[in-house]
Amino acid sequence: MTNQQLVEFLDELVKKPHESEWVEFKLNFHSCDEIGQSISALSNGACICNQPYGSLIFGIEDSTNIIKGTTFKGKSHKKGNEEIEHWLATRLNPRIDFRIYEFDYDAKRHITLFLIPAAKMQPVEFFHQAYIRVGSITRKLNEFPEKQSKIWKKESIPFEKEIAKDNLSASDIPKYLSMEAYFDLMKLPYPSTQQGIIDKFQEEGLIVKNRSYAITKLGAGIHYASFWYGADGIYYVLLSSVRFILLRNVRKEGSDLKKEYLQYRFCGYFLFALNAALIGVVYQIAHQGMGYEYPGLMIYAVATFAFICITVSIVNVVRYRKFNSPVLSAAKAINLVKALVAMFALQSAMFASFSDGEEFEGLMNNLVGGGVCCIIFAMAVFMVVRANRNLEKMR
Repeated sequence: MTNQQLVEFLDELVKKPHESEWVEFKLNFHSCDEIGQSISALSNGACICNQPYGSLIFGIEDSTNIIKGTTFKGKSHKKGNEEIEHWLATRLNPRIDFRIYEFDYDAKRHITLFLIPAAKMQPVEFFHQAYIRVGSITRKLNEFPEKQSKIWKKESIPFEKEIAKDNLSASDIPKYLSMEAYFDLMKLPYPSTQQGIIDKFQEEGLIVKNRSYAITKLGAGIHYASFWYGADGIYYVLLSSVRFILLRNVRKEGSDLKKEYLQYRFCGYFLFALNAALIGVVYQIAHQGMGYEYPGLMIYAVATFAFICITVSIVNVVRYRKFNSPVLSAAKAINLVKALVAMFALQSAMFASFSDGEEFEGLMNNLVGGGVCCIIFAMAVFMVVRANRNLEKMR
């Protein structure tokens, strides 16, 4: 969520007359264990109250709902030598994907918000104990068997009603859903205003609105008529195709070097087409707010994979030059392209997860994405020129 969305969300919460089973206010930090118990209680309470999220907010006086600000910084606070976010996540069962947001309500008031998804199919436990809020008090869930039973009996949300992407404003919806495609497909008259479109999408269950707009998985199906999925899909189809073609033509002893150079040149031409699709992907990430997102600790696994890919690809490009096999060189060049794109995707995901500066994020996505496209273009030119020179010598 943007800073403005967070401020508006907080304004809505403090309008409530008091805390609830899924909303808790705290002025300042007391202990990590208390936060863990609150996360369990708010997640379970949100489930019982049919809310998608529970909220734990630091910087609010709970008796008056007055926004006073806090010195507690949830993102950087540590339990011993371990960041509190990781410490909490590893002690919850199941390990729900709660989010920590830090923002300034104004120049003098800092707020820390824990946004906690509702429990699904089973109660959320902290240190093997589930909790629930009763009024403004956190209690053990097993002391209230009827509440506990409600969570276990709660029907799961139908797949099409689950949230695919949230924290959106009304102006963001056209970036993610192809409005014209939907109304053309359903043979419905196109509304004259954007709000009319939004209202229709809400009516059809394509989007919902709680604290902000969110696209359901039913609505996400329309993504596949979007430029983003088209460009992303073309890139991966081309990447898979060229690797399959090269796999069929891996050089065997005594093979025709001329045929290998023809394949090498073909791969260079293929890189031009792949680069065009990648330019579309970069444009969507840098200018339309699209991108890659990985939940929880998954982003660290993706980062490890990306760095291994780029290291191995560079080493192999150098190592396989001594074999004087154009097809092998082309295969390693394709692996390098894949690794470069993986690094760019990682960067965009890191910004999406950890950055609050949209202007800097856009600048870096432009620079790194543009740099990757330039490198791939240069590789394509080099491969085509090199192949043509060597084919000319063989005539």
